[in-house]
This record gives sequence, structure tokens and C-alpha cells, in this order.
Amino acid sequence: MTSPAKPRPQSMPALLTGLALSGLAAGAFSFAYPLTAAGLASAPLAPMDGASWIGAAFSIYFLAKLAAAPVMGWLADRMDGYGRSGASMGTLMALACVFASALPLLFQAASSVGKAQLGLLLVQAGLGLCAGASRPLALAAAAGPASAAPAGRRLAQAALANQLAFLLAPLLGGLILAGRDIQAVLAFLSVGMLAAALFFFLALPRCTRTFRPPIPGTAASHPDPVRPRLLPALRAALADPLAARLLPAVAGRALGIAAWAAFLPMFLTSSLPRDPLLFGLLFSLPNLAVCLGLPFTGRLADGPYALRWAAGGMLISALGLLALPLLPSTIWAVAISGLAAGLGSAASLPASLGLAASSGPDRATHMAVYQSAASLGFVVGPLLGILAVRAFGTAEAALGLGGLCGVLCCLPLLAGTLPVATRSPVLAGAVALVLILAAIPLQRDAHPPATGLPSIRNAAAASISGIPYQYADLAMGTIVRLSLEAPDRHVADAAADKAFELIRIMQADLDLRNPHGSVGRVNLNAGRAPAQVSSEAYGVIERGLAWGRLTSGAFDISVGAVSRVAAYWGLDPWYARAQQGLVDYRKVVLDPVKRTVFLPEAGMALDLGGLAKGAVIDATVELLRRSGVAAGIVEAGGDMYCFGTRAWRVGIENPRGPGLLGSALLRERGICGSGDYRRFASGDDPRSQGRRHHVLDPHSLSSVSGSAAVTVFAENAETADALATALLVLGPERGIELLSRELGAAALWVYDDLTLIASPGFPEMLSSPVR
Repeated sequence: MTSPAKPRPQSMPALLTGLALSGLAAGAFSFAYPLTAAGLASAPLAPMDGASWIGAAFSIYFLAKLAAAPVMGWLADRMDGYGRSGASMGTLMALACVFASALPLLFQAASSVGKAQLGLLLVQAGLGLCAGASRPLALAAAAGPASAAPAGRRLAQAALANQLAFLLAPLLGGLILAGRDIQAVLAFLSVGMLAAALFFFLALPRCTRTFRPPIPGTAASHPDPVRPRLLPALRAALADPLAARLLPAVAGRALGIAAWAAFLPMFLTSSLPRDPLLFGLLFSLPNLAVCLGLPFTGRLADGPYALRWAAGGMLISALGLLALPLLPSTIWAVAISGLAAGLGSAASLPASLGLAASSGPDRATHMAVYQSAASLGFVVGPLLGILAVRAFGTAEAALGLGGLCGVLCCLPLLAGTLPVATRSPVLAGAVALVLILAAIPLQRDAHPPATGLPSIRNAAAASISGIPYQYADLAMGTIVRLSLEAPDRHVADAAADKAFELIRIMQADLDLRNPHGSVGRVNLNAGRAPAQVSSEAYGVIERGLAWGRLTSGAFDISVGAVSRVAAYWGLDPWYARAQQGLVDYRKVVLDPVKRTVFLPEAGMALDLGGLAKGAVIDATVELLRRSGVAAGIVEAGGDMYCFGTRAWRVGIENPRGPGLLGSALLRERGICGSGDYRRFASGDDPRSQGRRHHVLDPHSLSSVSGSAAVTVFAENAETADALATALLVLGPERGIELLSRELGAAALWVYDDLTLIASPGFPEMLSSPVR
């Protein structure tokens, strides 16, 4: 019996094209999804409730991919076993893409009954099914016939096509979405998937097979061998000795990548000066390194040291993440970490794919199980990261835990490259060393230096020295930290649990993009009818309008007509000018009896972001007091309230560089900051005046110019939060006049050249700045 021929050379470009097209189409939609959730798309989409829908979409995609991959791999091998190899590979991949091309119809159906959010979620789940069905089979086809023929270069080409699609899809999705709604992205999804289906169906050669040819003269040489059923086939694939070591390593590598994607933005914004262009480059650095490295590493998978390259590359990738918490928080540290993660992945990807392709007779099944292991890592990585943030209060902990899990998962695979006699002692020593290294940053987070200085940028890092009970969780788009003095652990734990529950409830109620919350209902009913709101939301809205009157419009919660669009500060100025007539707090109608809020013109929207975080902090402090907490700090993204009898030493951040400008002592005060450095357009020079940033002058709807930042100390966090925005708009001269009206607050303005202007009553700065 002659073995099947290798794939025709002309089939590889077609296969790679189909793989790239399907990746671009799916990636463009996945990029547009969170922007749509943030309210970028126009009607008939209703804004979605932020992170809950986005997180659900992320998880459901990989869960669907995890579930679909083994089934489709087994089905391809089963069809192959019955002599239908000509149909199995190309047809199954083409059908998966045709299914994905029809997903926009599902969205249209859901949207027609007012379930647009659910429709988008179902599209994302369908794309996960498509990826789980097509990518393992594409990799099996790229590997060629299941024989001893080297496949490393072909697998590297397939991996490169997938990585390039992942790299280019956000750019393409942004170009398609610009000036349009989600319908344009859905149309591209349909066209791209249909084109990919055509390439998959027509390009794959009829001789492509996925199972290893039987040996002539054996029972397996029967022309119609009986293939095992699904579960026995999967058990056989998992029981393979090589797969038992390879699959945990693959899952660990994916876990680290997921931790990088989920928590690096949070680490960057809390640790480095905020430059969106630089952040984007740092975020993409691992993928860029993978794309640059894959053309050179494919041949490594065909050599005798493929196992070493796979294990070593995964180890380097994981150590890159593990090193980030150990290094100083600098741009170079992030760059080194990203390069290590990317180059390690580039070295390990072709080798690990080649090992998966050669680890058993059913090549498609083994490729599918490989993909499922990676999907499992992508699901588990963010979940473990959340646990790390809650335990240690920093994004660094989440990244370090991702690296730690990656190292531990690849050690069994690495041990397989060592002589049998040395495996056990080397493995035990490696585990001990890794755990010691991992404990260094975690110990540092759990017990910060004795100075314990909370700064406006990153209050107290992970915790405050001398406070026995520390808690952290993710909320309001940042890390919320509680540092509490309480009679005992039981009281502190119970109070912290109730505090985080309150924060989540208030966040959902005040979020302008949550259609089920009070503010979201007001915005959805703009120009149509009044909307009833919760008593808490009514109070915040009422006080927000009062701040508008007090500041003569320098603070205006109706600016949501502009700010509800993602990255509004970077759009063409014509967009803001078009909303000019919709921004006017005086048009908002309140009914205290019915507790309703009415926006009289369609297109108007409330955005309580200028004082909502302060309101949430104040409510949390009051709950903690009632729960038996004597003193502490509630801090969210740099805004905080310090309560209790002890004095707290608080640092003021430098808006133009690392470190602090100085510090001050205070008690029973709220501290909030605002500035042009937090979010600004990527093309602007961070050192220039007049940059486009997120704080708008409600009168001109252009970014505020003049001072770079303002820090406000006030009797409560809500007052400090509202004044921080208003005083940045007003500037020092008019701002000091406003503060003279006995508001119980004081402020410090910082200019580009770090000139400081303090209002009367601002605490005296300590002489030596804290670094």
C-alpha cells in the first residue's frame, strides 16, 4: 500500500489564505464588540452594561471553541477512516465558515425583538464554534499526511497566518467601524467567512488525510478500519504519554497570554505615565515578536531537538511574565517582558504543533485536543488573575501568577528532555526556585515599605503599612482597594464583602452604558419619556445639576451626549460640535415626587463619571463605619477617602513623569485628581499643551487646556471628584474664587513645567518629594 502523497505545493497558499481570511473576519468583529458595548455603534443597538457583556463574550468564545474542537477533530478522523478524506478536511472547514457567515442573520433576528446585546453574544459564541471546528483541521491539513514527513515549516506558516490576522484585525475592524455601525462589521464578517470557505473547499487536495497510514499486513490495513467513538478517541489522545506532558504546557502558555491581554492595560495605567500610543505598542509587542520570529523557527520543529525547543520556548515565555513583578515598573521592564513572552512563543509554537501532530495516529483529533487545551488556558487565565488581584491588590500579581502557572505547567515537558536519572532532582529544584521567585513580588505586595504612602495615581500600591486588613477587587474599570482597621478579621471580612457588593450595585446603577441601570434608562428614553430612577441615582443626578449651577456650567453631567462614544476625545472635532446643542444641564427635568429624570431632546445623555466614583466611595465609607470599621482608606483608581482618627500621609502624583511631587498629612478627607495625562489622543505629544484629552470644557466641547492636573482635598469624595473636574476647566484664577465660597475644599494645580499653585487651605506639602 502506498502512503498518501504530500499536499500539493499550491494548496498551502490557499490554505493559509483561508486561515487568514477567517481570522481577520472573526478578529474584526471581536475588536468591534467591546466598542459597540461601549456605545460606539448607532441605533438600533442599545448600549450594553459594560464589562459584564464583554467578559461574557470573551469567555463564551473560548468555551465554544473548547467544546467544538475535539468533536470536529474526531469527526474528520472518523470520516477519513471510512475513505472519505477528500471530503472531510475541506468540507468540514468550509461548512464551519459558511455557518459563521450566516451569524449576522442571527443578530438581525435578535435585534428585531429588542435583544441586540444577546444577538452579539450569540455571534461571538458562533465564532467560537467556527474557530473550534476550522483551526484544528487547518493545522492538521497544514501538517500534511500523518507520516514521518517534516511538517514544522508548514505549521509555522499556518501559525504565522493566524498571528498576522490577530495583529491586523483590530486595525481593520476600526477602519470598517469608523463612521459606521456594527452592521458594516457584520457584513465584512459574512463576506470574509464566505471567501475563507471557498478557499478551504476548493484548495485542499483530495489526497489530504489526517490519520497515520496502517502498516501493510496488519489487521489495521483493512480498507475500512473501524474508528473509535468520540469519548474513547479523546481518552486515547489524552492518555498518550507525550500529550500528557504537552497539553498542560500548551494550556499554561495560553494562560499567560490571556493574563497579559487582560491585566497589562491595568498595570500600565497604574504604574506608568499614560501614553496610549506607547501602551498600544507595549501591548502588541509579544504578538509582533511572534510574527517576526515564526519565519525562522519553523525549521526547528523538524530537527531532533523539537521537544527542547517547545519546552524551552514555553519556559522563556512564562519567565517573561513572571519577571515583570520582579523588575522596576518602567517601560523597559514591560518591553523586556513582552519580548521574552513573544520570542518564547515563536520558538515553541511550531515545535509544539509538530509534537501534537506526531503524538498519535489520529492527527485531527490530536490537533483539536491541542486547541482545546489552549482554549482552556484562555478561559482560566483571567479568572486566576482576578483572584490574584483580590488577594494582593495589584495587576502585577495577576501577571506574575500567569507567568508562575506557565512555568509550572511546562516543567513536566521540560523534564522530558533531561536524562532519566536527573529528572526528579532537577524538577524539584526548579519548582522550589520558581516558587521562591514568585514569592518575592507577592511578599512585597503584601507588606509594602514602612512609608506606606498612598499616591493619587496608585494609592498605597497594594496596601497601607500598619493596617491589618487589606482587600482588593475589580470594579469601576479599575482596582478598588480597602485598607481597614477593625476589631477582628471576622468584622473586617464581613464589612469588605458588603462594601464590594454595594460598589457593584452602585456601579451598575450609575453606568451610562448599562441599559438596565438608572442612568442607562434615562439615556435610552431621551426625547421620549421620563425614566424613574433609584433614590441613590436621583440624589447623585440632583447634586450633579447643582454643581452645574454652582460652576456656571464648568461641570455638566449632560456631556454624555459626547462622552458616551468610546475614545471621544480622539475623534474629529466635528463630532463634538455636532452635539453642541445637546449639552446643557439646564434642560434636564427632575420630578422629585415621581423620582423621574427626563432628557427632552433625542441624543441627550447623562454621564455621571465626574462625580459617580466619589459618590460610590462615600457610600462605601458610610457602610464600613456602620459595619464596625474604625478607620481605613477606600481607594479606587487613585481617588480615595481616608477616615478614622489617625492621620494619613498622601502623595501627589507627577502628571508628567514617574514618582510624586510631594505628600501631605490629612484625616477625614476625600482626595481626587483630574488631568490631561489620564486619557488623551494617541498622536499627541505628552509634553505639549493643548493636547486632546478626556476632560472637556462643556461650553466649547474641546479638551481643557492650561493646567496639566489638579488635586482636590474635600470633606467628602464626591465633592472632591466633582471639583477636580470643574477646577481643571476653570483654572486657578476662577477656581480659587469658586473655592472661596466655603465649600470645605482646597486644590492644587500643576502646570506642564511642574509649577504648583495651591488654593488657601491646601495642606502644607512635605519638603521632600516621595519617589
